[in-house]
Amino acid sequence: MKKIIVILLAVCVSAGMGRAKEVEEKYDDGSLKKKYHVDEQGKKSGKYVEYHENGKRKIQAKYKDGNLHGPYQSYFPTGKTHIRTSYVGGKIHGPYMEYSDKGKPVREELYADGVLCYPRSLREINSVISRLEREKKKTGGAVHTTRPDRGQAQAGRLPGSLLNQALAHLKIYRYLAGVPYEDVTLNETYNSESQHGAVLLSILGRLSHNPKRPAGVSDEFFKTAKKGCASSNLHQGRGNLVAAINDWINDSDKRNIKRLGHRRWCLNPTMQQTGFGLSASFCALWAIDRKRKEVPDYDYVCFPVRGYHPVAYFKPDWAWHVSLNPKKYKKPDKNVKAKIFPVDPRFSKGTSPLKHNYDNISLSRNGIPNAIIFRPENLKMGPGTRYMVEITGIKDSSGKDVTIRYFVEFTR
Repeated sequence: MKKIIVILLAVCVSAGMGRAKEVEEKYDDGSLKKKYHVDEQGKKSGKYVEYHENGKRKIQAKYKDGNLHGPYQSYFPTGKTHIRTSYVGGKIHGPYMEYSDKGKPVREELYADGVLCYPRSLREINSVISRLEREKKKTGGAVHTTRPDRGQAQAGRLPGSLLNQALAHLKIYRYLAGVPYEDVTLNETYNSESQHGAVLLSILGRLSHNPKRPAGVSDEFFKTAKKGCASSNLHQGRGNLVAAINDWINDSDKRNIKRLGHRRWCLNPTMQQTGFGLSASFCALWAIDRKRKEVPDYDYVCFPVRGYHPVAYFKPDWAWHVSLNPKKYKKPDKNVKAKIFPVDPRFSKGTSPLKHNYDNISLSRNGIPNAIIFRPENLKMGPGTRYMVEITGIKDSSGKDVTIRYFVEFTR
């Protein structure tokens, strides 16, 4: 590697910079590596230029008080643009464009105050959801291939078309939440246990994760049904698996909002397989699967999600939540505060956060533990409405204070 020679040249520059020093860093062959100014405190200030060893420009940027501030552009040794963006106070702010050495765009993002606004493009989101919605429509025929018989305590069997419809709908929510979705599959044992559980509940006429065996139900049937009830999200009232999944994701009624347990199981990153059951007005989703051995790295799972969130998959009275990765963060406590700020078209957050009508910390082990739950009042969520979520009082695994910030924009 070439030795760098640093040359300090005292120069007087514009009044905006005061008296500054020009710094030149050179390779040992005398060719220029970097050229910039430092202020009286030794902080970079003003124009900054860096060169490749072949003499072509590598970086052109501006600094203020030691931080990148203004337009930023980097280049490949060939001279072609690599990255084009801008900074404010050391944080990326505005469009971020990254190109291949062939000049082809490979990454296009938007940042506000260092926060990535949209992890995924609207085009990608619409494409994936449209495909999954088409999968849901590949249904037809009877609700049951073999009808359940509550009188004889026989489970019956759901047709593959109905099971696949429910699975595709679950995948939409998992995709939006950024957890593994494409390779989640149906497990025949889970289907059987959930179906037995749904039939048992229809016999009892009520929901229970720990039901008692009613008269006339065989030990074998009850054993399978009880496991299904204990391992599943349960639902009564609609007799429709897609509607039941919507209600499990909602989960914001007085009984369930304190944990959002059904939602968190649906969005559990470790889920690899699932199953469904349906009998009369009772539905079941086998939820506690943890078969996924390799879980993609993540900081947190939130809902509504970072970036674009289609309005068809959220309602104004639904609770918001953030589940922290327990490997990266300590358990949240009463010092954790979640705020939702309105954001204008220029991504400047408002001065006053929205009022909440509910706040809670849940440490229950429903999917990911350590959930921060909050619900704003009178939420406006027309297409194009933007918010910034800011959560303070969090500590990472080392005990360091951390603030989580992300944007949500509701869209069609």
